Amino acid sequence: MTVILAQHAGFCAGVRRSVETAYRLLDEAAENPTASPIYMYGELIHNRIVIDELKERGMRILDRIEDAEPGSTIIVRAHGITPQEKSALEATGCRVVDCTCGYVQHIHKLVREAYAAGKRIIIVGNPKHPEIIGINGECEHSAVIIQTQEEAESVEFGKFEWVLVAQTTFSVKVFGDIVQNLHNKIEKIHIFDTICSATESRQREAGFLASQSDVMIVIGSQHSSNTVKLLDTCRSRCGETHLVEQMSDLEDLLAEKDFSDKKIGITAGASSPKSIIMEVFHRMDENKTLDEQQLETAEQDLTTVDASEPQDTTLSTEDVFGVDESTEEAQSTEAETEEVQSTEAEEVEEVGGEESEGDISFTDFIDNIPQLHRGATVKGVIVRYDDDFVYVDVRDKTEGRIPRREFDMDEEFDLDEAIESKQKIDVYVRNIRTTEMGKEISLSKAKVDFVKYRNMVEEAYNNKEPITIKVVNVVRDGVIASYGGVDIYIHRTQLEMGTVEDLEPYRGMTFDILVTQFDPDRRRLRVSGSRCALLNQERKEKAKEVWATIEVGDIYDGIVRNLTDFGAFVDIGGVDGLVHISELSWKRIKHPSEIVKVGETIQVYVKDFDKDRKRISLGYKRIEDDPYRNIEERFPEDTIVEGKVVRMFPFGAFVEIADGVDALCHISQISNRRLAKPDEVLEEGMIVQARVLEVSNETRRISISIKDVQPMDELLNPPEEEVVEEELPTSYVDSEMTPAEAVAEQVLETEEETVEDTATDEAAAVEVETQDEEVDTEVE
Repeated sequence: MTVILAQHAGFCAGVRRSVETAYRLLDEAAENPTASPIYMYGELIHNRIVIDELKERGMRILDRIEDAEPGSTIIVRAHGITPQEKSALEATGCRVVDCTCGYVQHIHKLVREAYAAGKRIIIVGNPKHPEIIGINGECEHSAVIIQTQEEAESVEFGKFEWVLVAQTTFSVKVFGDIVQNLHNKIEKIHIFDTICSATESRQREAGFLASQSDVMIVIGSQHSSNTVKLLDTCRSRCGETHLVEQMSDLEDLLAEKDFSDKKIGITAGASSPKSIIMEVFHRMDENKTLDEQQLETAEQDLTTVDASEPQDTTLSTEDVFGVDESTEEAQSTEAETEEVQSTEAEEVEEVGGEESEGDISFTDFIDNIPQLHRGATVKGVIVRYDDDFVYVDVRDKTEGRIPRREFDMDEEFDLDEAIESKQKIDVYVRNIRTTEMGKEISLSKAKVDFVKYRNMVEEAYNNKEPITIKVVNVVRDGVIASYGGVDIYIHRTQLEMGTVEDLEPYRGMTFDILVTQFDPDRRRLRVSGSRCALLNQERKEKAKEVWATIEVGDIYDGIVRNLTDFGAFVDIGGVDGLVHISELSWKRIKHPSEIVKVGETIQVYVKDFDKDRKRISLGYKRIEDDPYRNIEERFPEDTIVEGKVVRMFPFGAFVEIADGVDALCHISQISNRRLAKPDEVLEEGMIVQARVLEVSNETRRISISIKDVQPMDELLNPPEEEVVEEELPTSYVDSEMTPAEAVAEQVLETEEETVEDTATDEAAAVEVETQDEEVDTEVE
């Protein structure tokens, strides 16, 4: 029986850090008798054995935040939590130790920033997994979650801008299939491959090991996502694959089956501790003489930890997607680029070729063996790989080796598939040297690819054809993109039609560009590109299509490009149309920003257009949303309504009797008393009742009377008394006598009280007559 243990079996860095943090906190608490309780919020990792051991040492599981004791310590699980849960934990006053995996934290940041920018979110993964639930919290649980190809095909995405991320432990193969499907369905989608690199390595290694084994044993929990994916991968390559969660499962398996003449492969999920893995390894291997060197190597693989690894409980984004690592790769690529260009004058020697059909002589066979030398390009077959190198059979006694990072940069290259199909690749011989350990052949695939893609970039530049690139780095004024290893600089002004403030979201994005500069004469190749030029070209083509088909009433999904005091300019596909401020809302608004914002996608319809002047008038508000619709049926005449005074003018007051519906109460219909201005009895915000006098759907007007229901007389201040002659009454309003009769009576009283001479009587009569004329004038 042969037993092979996968090199990447067991804890990943994020899980290991979480578990080590938990044990460290328990050790500290054991030394302090007054230490507060320690909780893990949910299960720290998906491994029952580890969880049970932590509970035995005193750690508690916190299912509800409100159950936490004040002053206690709460560990956030490696899968992460929602931002709402994190805020609630911090609000308890407890000490919160965040053990969220750094890869997961990076996904949280991507989703949070994309959602804040108005983009829609797609998450590829298991909707019930804690990691997915936590990520979905960053976009207020609005993400579309897809787990299968069928779900990807059934969902309708609309004409929105989408950002796609993946669960860190998701199947690499299924993710690729889903991405390919969505690329064909969604016009604007930004894809971020957020599957953990450890997950990818573990799945690739497990697939290869399973294909070489008679029996495959996967150690881990059936509730662990990455363990389930490993199980599926192994079952697709090995007909007899078993899941082992604890030693009793293995004992039951050994009791049923005889593996004495089998080749057995062992791998483990990211949540499986080293102790269980080694126990299974020893148990499977105890029936044969164990090669001590093999066991020692296996144990070292499980226990080796990078000495430079930080000891914090949380991985930062830089820890996972480190600047140092990317810089090192960039420098390596640059060095390789310069070396290629420095040898451009040399002819690339093609050694070997396709094998001819039929029999060949021994002499021909010897002649066809490639004569390896530095600078040659030969064909080889990939036979195996590890963390550092990919090993290639170049028909020499010694296998050549290529740095693993050269394949990691090519996302479309599947090493497992290449090994299985014995795929031939072109490789460049960098160096051949003899050491005490034997011959060492250093090869490069990137160098051959660089020459190939360099020619493709030059061809695209000459033919003005677009190419698809991936942004690999962000610099001061732009981004660095890669096309098959060829670096292309894109200035920030060439990324979008508008201004780009933040370049970081473009890291990892894939999109098409036009090559605008190709300078091969320099020592170092200089290539520049523009996405803006391509977008402008696409915009012109879309504009032609719009103008060729546009009709009044056509409906478009447009993007708000600019706001002015008089309206909003909306891009309906290569053409900007104007939505006047009066067409944005049925309500009275002061600025378009009250209704829409720049970058927002809205649905508009064509009201009018002028092809000669290239102008389009758009509408946004809908007839069915008109608050004045059917007002005759809603507010018939003589109906008593209640509303709020919203505006006042010298001629009357407007009262809002329903949302968006204003009725006019004329100043004469406010009070039974004469008013100079409505604000003598009314004020804005006052609630009043009124009777509907007149209503019309056609004119969109409603007239009401407040005084018929709730006259405002009592709020009117009494008029000041006028100063007049004492002989005359102050008012004739309440008198039953006419002004003339009142004057006559006053004259008689004067004659009875005073006896004057004739001259005096005549003067008095004249005076009274004059006063009578003044009174008449006043009354009139």
